[in-house]
Amino acid sequence: MKRSLTIAAATALAFIASPAMAESWKIRLSGQGDVFVSGGSNTYVVAKTEPGNVLAVYHTTLKSNYWTGAGVWYDHEPTASRACPVAQPDGWGDPQGCIAGVKGRIQLPAGTNPTDYTIDIKWIENGAEQSTKFRLTS
Repeated sequence: MKRSLTIAAATALAFIASPAMAESWKIRLSGQGDVFVSGGSNTYVVAKTEPGNVLAVYHTTLKSNYWTGAGVWYDHEPTASRACPVAQPDGWGDPQGCIAGVKGRIQLPAGTNPTDYTIDIKWIENGAEQSTKFRLTS
């Protein structure tokens, strides 16, 4: 009996003391991709939280073979990223209040939630600079 209580207490303590579970999002972007093959967009933004309140983001594209349907994912590391409080104006213009990232890693202030920000990223695909803005939801 004593052993089972010790195990239960250790398990409960480990659960309480462990850091928050990492969250991840995969957001399908509209207006891009191979509509004729898949019937919809094949381009996504992937975001996940990392220890230390870091948000890691990247862009990925699915290219499908028309005849076989086989697909290959191509990941694109951002060349620039930032997180702006939701109240900030649209666009890349005024960076006041925004947090600049290093490539696809954005260090958010302690105690903040990634869903409180609008995320902007830029990346290179097919030799051209692309960009998108998105917001994560709970």
